[in-house]
Amino acid sequence: MAEIKIFQKLVNYPYGIEIMYHYHRERVEKKIDDTFLILEHEPVFTLGKRGGRENIIIKNDIPVYETERGGNITYHGPGQIMIYPVIDLKKLKMGVKEYVTRLEDIVIELFREFGVDAGRNCLNRGVWVLDKKVSSVGVLIRRGITLHGIAVNINNSLEPFKYINPCGLRRIEISSLEEQINDRVELDFVKNRLKNIIKKTFPECFFD
Repeated sequence: MAEIKIFQKLVNYPYGIEIMYHYHRERVEKKIDDTFLILEHEPVFTLGKRGGRENIIIKNDIPVYETERGGNITYHGPGQIMIYPVIDLKKLKMGVKEYVTRLEDIVIELFREFGVDAGRNCLNRGVWVLDKKVSSVGVLIRRGITLHGIAVNINNSLEPFKYINPCGLRRIEISSLEEQINDRVELDFVKNRLKNIIKKTFPECFFD
């Protein structure tokens, strides 16, 4: 049965990716079951397969890392929750499109629980509240096992998003759960709510 691992302390990006790839190797070798990692990163910009350095519009001191995930540049930092599923799509007989849709479903359900009507944008993946983006998704599938995942803005600073064209999109606004409800959100509470939502969204992973 799948496991959900919650990291309470901030994880710097290189170490977080090292952890993710460790679980991926273990899953490929069938040493572990499907695993969902929930964590927060120290401030970082990450580049996807489409690059993104050209979308850094204000010089700053936040480090930049290249990744193997899909997509363009985005920001991660404290108060933003990362969900990194390491799951076997072949075993689940699930296509990539359905997988990404389910990741978005997790965020949509979370925001709904706080009374926020979040949804999809017909032109761009991720989760939106009207014309403001609250969650970005970037995945990689290797040997049928997933890597990377989805970022959810909870109570993180939105200022660093002004330094870039998020996801390569110009003149878009970024928002967070805290901004949408105009109230502070406790991250531990959200992480625990996410555990239940993940189990509902990916029930196949949690069969005994």
